[in-house]
Amino acid sequence: MSTRFYFSPYTGTPVAVTPSNLWEGLGSGEYNKGRIFAEAIGNSLILTQTGSGPQSGLQDNLHSQFVSDPLPAQTLSGTFSCVIPAGEGSVTYDAWLQVIIRVVSNDGTVQRGVAYAGQTQSTPSATTTDPHYEYVDHQTLLKTRVLENIALTNVTVLKDDRLIVEVGWRSSRTSGTDTHMMFNDRADAEGDLAPVVDVTCSTDPKNPNYLRHRPWIEFSADVFGTLTREQYRYMKGGVLLNGDAPMPFVDVESVDGLDSAPFRIAQNDREGVDGGLVIANFESIRTVTLEGTVYCNPNSIDAYLDLLRYNWQPTKKTYPLFFGGDTELR
Repeated sequence: MSTRFYFSPYTGTPVAVTPSNLWEGLGSGEYNKGRIFAEAIGNSLILTQTGSGPQSGLQDNLHSQFVSDPLPAQTLSGTFSCVIPAGEGSVTYDAWLQVIIRVVSNDGTVQRGVAYAGQTQSTPSATTTDPHYEYVDHQTLLKTRVLENIALTNVTVLKDDRLIVEVGWRSSRTSGTDTHMMFNDRADAEGDLAPVVDVTCSTDPKNPNYLRHRPWIEFSADVFGTLTREQYRYMKGGVLLNGDAPMPFVDVESVDGLDSAPFRIAQNDREGVDGGLVIANFESIRTVTLEGTVYCNPNSIDAYLDLLRYNWQPTKKTYPLFFGGDTELR
């Protein structure tokens, strides 16, 4: 089971992470403008971000940084693929897509390892199937760039570590460059971008090339792990409830509301004849209530409760509740 993240334009981050030292340039300061949400959709935003930076020959410039929710302990391995609309300010900028993937500690201060250190080509390509295919020379109608099935270097992930995905551009130009990337996290988006190169995208809803699909990055592994029986998690990367020791953990003691929601029924008599119409196409709201006990070191209980509140607080987004059933994830 793979894990797909969306490049969300949401501008808040739960942790501050120092950019990788593999980037020679930090663009124009736009790099801390995003965060990956695990399968989260619905900010109702389409945002074009601009990055620019000095250049002194072959150089990697960071454009935007994305931070995952906490991960379970594992070995990150396999491959990744991604698709994102991008462009360069001038055909002379010789820029192409660059991605660096790392694992860091929960607070972002310790780097566990680099899963992908980026592309290493020295010049851009004019061939659409190459991963270093040059950006299009356009600032308003960007075109998709794709990386497919790129191998990752194995990295040991400790409990509650985070995945860092940094996207930017690599350029062989000897002076300044600027590029543009487009992020769509609208709830009404018509699905995800297909991994097809040179799809034209615009932020103008009146334009026939309006960005109607979401850009994404996908890992071949299930980076959030599977749930065992009677474990619960709100959103795929949320805090695990009913997990094993060590502390902190939540011992769930009662669950209510997982039964099917009642049908929403409307009925009307048919005038002048026997019988009537019964409409039961939809289900009503159902409320799920979990009750349990938190086990935690007294010196860190506030921080853990804050984490739970952050995870379960009301949000404009729609998230699923995952739980381990008798035979499968539900």
